[in-house]
Amino acid sequence: MAPLHHIAKAQKDGRISLAISALQKNQFSSIRKAVAVYNVPRTTLQDRKNGRQPQLGSRSKTRLLSDYEEEILVNWIHSMEQRGYPPFLIDIRRMAEVVLTRRDASIPPKPIGKHWVYRWIKAHPDLDPRLVRTLDSQRAKNEDPKIIKEWFQLVRDTQLEYGILDDDTYNFDETGFAMGMATAGSSKVATTASVGRATVIQPGSRKWTTTVECVDGCGRTIPPFIIIEGKVHLETWYRDNPDLPPNWKIAISENGWTNNELGLEWIKHFDTHTKSRVVGTHRLLILDGHGSHATPEFDQYCAENRIITLCMPPHTSHVLQPLDVACFSPLKKAYNQLVLDLARQGIFHVDKTDFLAMYSKARMTVFSEQNIKSGFRATGLIPHNPERVLSSLTITKTPSPPSTSHGPSTLSPWTSETPRNIAELAKQAELLENVLQRHSQSPTEPLSKVIKGCQLAMTGAVLLAQENIQLRATNKYLQQKKRRRRRHLQTGGVLEVQEAQQLIIQRDLAAQTVIEQSVRQTTQRAPPTCSNCHEIGHNRRGCRVPITTS
Repeated sequence: MAPLHHIAKAQKDGRISLAISALQKNQFSSIRKAVAVYNVPRTTLQDRKNGRQPQLGSRSKTRLLSDYEEEILVNWIHSMEQRGYPPFLIDIRRMAEVVLTRRDASIPPKPIGKHWVYRWIKAHPDLDPRLVRTLDSQRAKNEDPKIIKEWFQLVRDTQLEYGILDDDTYNFDETGFAMGMATAGSSKVATTASVGRATVIQPGSRKWTTTVECVDGCGRTIPPFIIIEGKVHLETWYRDNPDLPPNWKIAISENGWTNNELGLEWIKHFDTHTKSRVVGTHRLLILDGHGSHATPEFDQYCAENRIITLCMPPHTSHVLQPLDVACFSPLKKAYNQLVLDLARQGIFHVDKTDFLAMYSKARMTVFSEQNIKSGFRATGLIPHNPERVLSSLTITKTPSPPSTSHGPSTLSPWTSETPRNIAELAKQAELLENVLQRHSQSPTEPLSKVIKGCQLAMTGAVLLAQENIQLRATNKYLQQKKRRRRRHLQTGGVLEVQEAQQLIIQRDLAAQTVIEQSVRQTTQRAPPTCSNCHEIGHNRRGCRVPITTS
């Protein structure tokens, strides 16, 4: 079943070929008459008659991928979609890089441009990038210019009253992760144009974890405060993640959410890591209206340590909070991608040790100085610019993608086509033999089809080899995961990574001492026993009792 535009293009090319043939046979006295009879563009006919190739043929030498490589890539996208994993645009780019790298190891591959994937998908009408965005109704209602203006006036008045500088302005907030749930969000995937809704299969682990992040106007961060659902700290969290920064703090709660006690622990953590940075006299901490930020203990600690807190209007964090605007969305997107990568490799259980490793990796790619500063700039805080937010309060609706239609299926008898399996290859080889024997038809076309079939097979083997590498890495990872031991390290409370690692080292040293003592006891020889007097401590030759002979 071919799309209508493909059929129309083929018919147009056929009419152009017939017109050129008629002109060469002098059947028309002018190009104008041939154009009128065959209904083709005059300039196109003139160009073809003068030997100029069509645009598609002229750009073939400059295209990044060849025809058969593009066909393999399209088939791979269809295959991933059928398995429930329509690839993200970055996945298409990575697979194209694999194809280019494996093409010829002796020739460096051509670099892939920044917008190549978008142009490539646009050139394939059977592919369609989908974008999904959501906006909570309460947030939409609170996009009120009056409320936003009052907020900015409050921030400005507070800064002037306490002499707070941009370097001493901080924003902190919590964000939650269902460790094994990966939401596609606003990420694009490539699907066939006939698909009504793009879906992605994901793991089902719903253990909840909260991470508390804090950034300042200079583009700096403080170590995260991670709250994990559970009752005890497990040794494997720290032993199997040796790359975790030692100043991260990990806390335990029954549901993985923050509470009043952990809120107080966090503000102490914040004070520890920011009091040496203070340029002025006070620090401004912008936060939301969570209950753990409004306890008397939290407020008292802030007052004693010259920390001024400002609470944003309800349901406005998506436009007023730097972390929400610039960091949390790409952070969750990066984490989701890591979860989906595990799912594609057949790993559907994400535990807490996996979460810490993946969160560390995702966080590293997001919390850059440039991203943080762009968040403060986009929310109009640094520099102070309320119009930056007020001008963006228009709510729009994402239009639904246009439907596509296909023409009726056209069936034609099998003649010369690209073989896609062993049976078709055998038929194509038989056809080629018959052509060579008869010499009545040029063997160019069937020979090119056989060559193309070989090229498809080789390129397909490259993609299979890449998947094989990923599967081997997955198998190794699963074996390591099975060997993990669930040894309790501490019940409840908050542990800094460095403290947890010290506890593990002390426990390992104590266990090693016990093992060494046990080895010494088992390898120590028993004292000698005299065979004459039967006393312990000497042998027969050192015995003082006269030796009697029977």
